[in-house]
Amino acid sequence: GGSASYTGDGFSGLYLWGAQLEAGSFATSYIPTTSAAVTRNADAASMTGTNFSSWFNNGEGTIYAETTGYASGGSPKGIVSIGNYYSTANTMDVYYAASLTSVQLEMITNSVVQATIVASGQKTKVAAAYKFNDTNLGSDGSVGTTDTSCTIPVCTEIGFGTIYNGNPSYYANGRIKKIAYYPVRVTNAQLQALTA
Repeated sequence: GGSASYTGDGFSGLYLWGAQLEAGSFATSYIPTTSAAVTRNADAASMTGTNFSSWFNNGEGTIYAETTGYASGGSPKGIVSIGNYYSTANTMDVYYAASLTSVQLEMITNSVVQATIVASGQKTKVAAAYKFNDTNLGSDGSVGTTDTSCTIPVCTEIGFGTIYNGNPSYYANGRIKKIAYYPVRVTNAQLQALTA
């Protein structure tokens, strides 16, 4: 009943299993423990090898994400990173600025920044579309200015909730509700419709 404590009646009981107390504002993955506290690794998933290369189109594509509960502060907060493990040489990263005042798409090929597209405001629906000399970012029903001078990096894996494929300094602090991938560069009108 909203009370912080309850005086028992001396014989009734209550069984709890799998209870989890969180210091943050949302639940994290379950950490089974017995008698000592345990620190877990960050919740970060990635896909490599043929699990990734069998469906990924390096020439063009669109990645869509819905996020919620991201907390501001610290460093940028990753949404998705397509590239090569723990490398800034060849990567396509979609992330929130540390302050959550913008969402960004950064594309780097052979250590040269090819495109940086910024959408102001905290966005919950984001779609990044890439193709040679035709890259853009849509967020919450608006579309950025298409970058018409970018080359696409060669990518070997995808990471979720991070940027630079696994750099622990840029892990997400929130939830990714949905990820979708299209093996084509959707139109700007479709970017707008996807994120509206």
